[in-house]
Amino acid sequence: MFDIGIWELALATVIALVVVKPEDLPSVLRSAGRFLGKLRTLSREFSQHMNDMIEEAEINEIIAEKDNLKQDIKEISTSDFSAFSDMMPDIIDDDEADS
Repeated sequence: MFDIGIWELALATVIALVVVKPEDLPSVLRSAGRFLGKLRTLSREFSQHMNDMIEEAEINEIIAEKDNLKQDIKEISTSDFSAFSDMMPDIIDDDEADS
């Protein structure tokens, strides 16, 4: 996750021992652990909310596309069938003339 090698960890330990008294080190590490736990939780929640928003946006796009297709189908069905029904008498007259 952080790509920390053994030497970086050793250096951080030495710096922590110099800055913080050895007696206080366990409580400082405990506090740092709690902080990192809260940070991970916040990060996970943020990622989940972003994924939810993306999913919702995709669903809204799909719904909008479905509504557009419905409208197109209605327009096609009303316009094409009315034109076809207007042509129907001509087709029937042609069939009767051929017989």
